[in-house]
Amino acid sequence: RLRAAGRGGCAPARRLRAAAVRRVHELLGPRHPWPKLAGLALLLLVAVAGVWPGMHRVAGDAVLRGSVQRVVLAPVDGYVATAAARPGDGVAAGAVLATLDDQALQLEVAKWQAEYDRLDSEYREAMSLLDSAKVAGLRSSIERAAAEYELAADNLARAAIRAPLAGVVVSGDFSQQIGAPVQRGATLFELAPLDGYRIDIRVPESDVGDVARGQRGRLRLQSLPGTSLEVVVERVTPVATVADGRNVFEAEARRVGRAPDALRPGMQGVAKLDLGRERLLWLW
Repeated sequence: RLRAAGRGGCAPARRLRAAAVRRVHELLGPRHPWPKLAGLALLLLVAVAGVWPGMHRVAGDAVLRGSVQRVVLAPVDGYVATAAARPGDGVAAGAVLATLDDQALQLEVAKWQAEYDRLDSEYREAMSLLDSAKVAGLRSSIERAAAEYELAADNLARAAIRAPLAGVVVSGDFSQQIGAPVQRGATLFELAPLDGYRIDIRVPESDVGDVARGQRGRLRLQSLPGTSLEVVVERVTPVATVADGRNVFEAEARRVGRAPDALRPGMQGVAKLDLGRERLLWLW
């Protein structure tokens, strides 16, 4: 009875061993070749990916901005008379962006011109009469009238608002606001030069720890799909912002090499930064 019980207790082990042997024969035998080849190819792919290196890249939405922006302010209180420039327009240095109604300014110039002429006539008359007291008083009045005249003439000349540099108009559109009042010191236009750009890249919070200054990458813009620009990271801002419901950090980059003439501030695209080489299996 003990020997029979021992043989009965070994039956499950024997069945498992027999099943394992059958499975090995099925795997190594001639039946089902295609699943076997697929499994072998998968194992080979995993083995290669475990040792073969690939480039680790992080992608982020990017916006092209001017390296600097110049603000054009209203020189005097007035009303918009003409508006020659609109956002996106390229302008030369000194080009007229808009003009203010100069009727009041012309009257101011004429007023002080007449005052200066009157005082000058009285001054000459006092000089001929050798009236030293009146001459001294008129001299200070003439100097004041001359200063007021120069100020009024300068304001009249600045009624034509000109571009301080060659570039592209980033903001400021008064084409639909002719006659609108503007106050002295109000921002009318923003201009960016065409020879200097920076790229703001939104890096996901999960990848910002791998991004550092000096890393290079490529930028593709939506408006120039056939053009790829090389960029290099200059700094990573330490403050997170929320974009599309997720936390992102902005990395500032600059382009490397010659840029196409069609570049304009405000263009958007996708930038991919090269963070180094890692095994393909780890990247996947």
